[in-house]
Parts: sequence; C-alpha cells; structure tokens
Amino acid sequence: MTHLFYAWLASIVFGIEVIIGKFTSNHTVTNPWLFNFIWSLFIIILVLPFALLNHVGLPHLTLNLFLVGFSYALVNLLYIISLQLMDVTAMGPLFNFRSIFSVILGYIMLGEKITSYQFLMIMIIFVAGILVNIDEKLKLKAFFRIGMLIMMLFLLGLAFNGIYTNLAIAESGYWTTTFWSMILAQLIFCFTLPLFWQDLLKTRINKYTGLFAMSIASAGGTLAANQAYSYNVGITSTIMSLPFSMIFTIIISSINPKLLEHHTPKIYAIRVASAIIMLIAALQLSK
Repeated sequence: MTHLFYAWLASIVFGIEVIIGKFTSNHTVTNPWLFNFIWSLFIIILVLPFALLNHVGLPHLTLNLFLVGFSYALVNLLYIISLQLMDVTAMGPLFNFRSIFSVILGYIMLGEKITSYQFLMIMIIFVAGILVNIDEKLKLKAFFRIGMLIMMLFLLGLAFNGIYTNLAIAESGYWTTTFWSMILAQLIFCFTLPLFWQDLLKTRINKYTGLFAMSIASAGGTLAANQAYSYNVGITSTIMSLPFSMIFTIIISSINPKLLEHHTPKIYAIRVASAIIMLIAALQLSK
C-alpha cells in the first residue's frame, strides 16, 4: 500500500474521531485534563500489541524522539481544549492552516523561499478561515476568540510534530518513534494529575465508552498518519486537512440538531464554501 492510502485513511479516521470526541466532551467526560489523560492512555494500550508484534525495543532517546513526544503531548492537550471550545464545522476546515505553518517553518528552519503566489494563497486561506467561523450573528470577531487561539497553537504544534516525526522515524524507525513518543507524552500528562484526580475518582467506568471508541480511531489514525509521514510530510499534511469531520457533522446535525451542534443552512453554506476555498488554496500552497 502506498503512503497516499495511509494518508487518506488517516484523514477519514481522524474525521470520525473528531465527531466521537465532540460528543464525549459535550455529554460524558467534560474535564479536558481527565479526557486527555484517559484518551491517551487508551491509545497506548491499543497500540502496545502491534508494537510488540513488530519487535519494538528500548529507544535511544535522541533529541528528535523527545521532540516528537513533547509535541505529541502538547497537540493532544490543545486538541481536546479546541474540541470543547469550537464547533466541529468551524474546526475541521482550519486544519488547512497546517499548510501555512509548513511553508513558514520551511522558510524559518530550512531556508526555503516564499513566492508571491504562495503569499497570495496564505492570504486566501486566512480570509476563508475567518469566514468559516461565521455564526448566525454574522460577525467577523468570531474568528478572534480564545478557541481560535488554542486551535492555531494546536495546528502549529501539529506542523512541528509532523516534521519531528519524519526525522525521528529516519533515525529510530517507525515503531520505536510511534510507541515511545506516546509513552513520553503520557509521562508528561502525569504532571496534570492534580487537575483531574477528583473527577477521576467519581466518574463511572461506563462514561469512558466514548473515549475508548475515540482512542480506537486515534490509534488507527496515528499509525496510518505516521506511516504516511515517513514517506512525505507535505502531501500527507494536505490530505489530512480535508474536512471530513465537517461533512459528517452537517449530516448528523440535519438528523439530530442537539447531538453536536446546529446552525442554519445559510451558515453551513458559508462554512462549506469557505472550506472548499481553503482546501483549494492549501493544495496550491503545497505544490
């Protein structure tokens, strides 16, 4: 199977993961610190058998492997907070900002040039990113709120994570990088225990069903994404920016408006059009 297959698989699976995560954070596990810790722990449990079957061993703690673990921990936490603060239909298309960050990081870290055409595409993505956050009040200030700041930090961290994952896999191999970066991240999460231990003690086990389902999607998506990243970062990032979660959410909203979110057809039309513009610009930017 080619790396493109794994990139598409990861994109679809992560779209499903967002839906499950939004429902869970809205209705069952509302503490983001508890949500993040249990979710990440479930992912490690699910990935462990595959890692052992592929003879994963003790790692050499290279700088790149540590940076993968640290950035993985950071983006996981920022992702959960973004999920709680934002609509899925606004959040999904914003993954196209990863293309902007990839170009900027290439300029800063690798000395790559930014052409006038790329700058134009960046501006188009930025304007469409404002429009995709439009709600019934039709005010542009919807873009400039705390949820957007957290989301942008998440996407910036995700861009760094993709770069470091590619470098670490080249040094240490796929399974060593994938598994031990998760372990390093979980050790970091242990420092957040004071923020959720009371909720941990009083939350019933059946409340974690959604988190376990989300973890299955996360584990599958991460394995597929890392496989794709090991071959190509740019194309993988672009494919994984496709707003499958937006499509799924609009369908669910038409069936049950109270389950995830609900907006008028006019708002969804603006968001879908903005998402398409962002996607086209992101594809042009990644060429």
